[in-house]
Amino acid sequence: PPPPPPPPPLFFLMIRRPAISTPKPSSAASDVYKRQPAEQLVEGRLRLAIDDPWTALGRLWRLSLRWRTPSCDQQIQLQRAQSPIFFRDAFLASASSQRLRPELLLGLTKQESRFSPTVSSVVGARGLMQLMPATADEVAGRTLEPNELNDPAFNIDLGATYLRQLLNTWQNNPLLAIASYNAGPGAVNGWLTDELNHSPELWVERIPYPETRYYTKKVMDNLLRYSAEHPDRCEQPGSRDQMADPDSTEQDG
Repeated sequence: PPPPPPPPPLFFLMIRRPAISTPKPSSAASDVYKRQPAEQLVEGRLRLAIDDPWTALGRLWRLSLRWRTPSCDQQIQLQRAQSPIFFRDAFLASASSQRLRPELLLGLTKQESRFSPTVSSVVGARGLMQLMPATADEVAGRTLEPNELNDPAFNIDLGATYLRQLLNTWQNNPLLAIASYNAGPGAVNGWLTDELNHSPELWVERIPYPETRYYTKKVMDNLLRYSAEHPDRCEQPGSRDQMADPDSTEQDG
């Protein structure tokens, strides 16, 4: 008999299954990856500029994994392009009203929907912050019409309120709140150990749901990136830190 196929790369075992319904890749999409990396970076930034964050962020993420030798300026541009800010006023207003860091709301929303207001998941979660209709009804205190969750500001407000409730449940522990947003507080309650207090990074690695483990790490990574000052520095292999050209690194979003 023929030998069994090789196992998939470890990297792909870490990737969260897409929860959001998306079209199958077209031949035009596959052609993107045949272009030079610099061209892919330009296309990704242009897609952000025309309000296509779903496609842009997906392609920029893949580019960040494959691009071996970007210049210092290109590294900075790629890093910044992967932390865009959409619906700024709505995020700031909801963060203020719920006493949340806006960077946390942005980081969670990027992972949930890539800032695409009308996406829906295979299990029925809707909108920017991917709220389940039953959860949204409970937070809103009334039965919502399905299309109401497609409104960006309303969805952000409900999502921020729900996130504040989770933080209150867990004494403002962001790891527990983030994991609960994905898996539910009931599941997370069964994962509590002393390790959370002295080695939180190990606690995250021991989350038994692979999707929630990956999700929690990605949201925390997004939070750190949105919180960074972007000092316009990059490190080239085999050399000391270099300063990026400030004229070529305009802030996206």
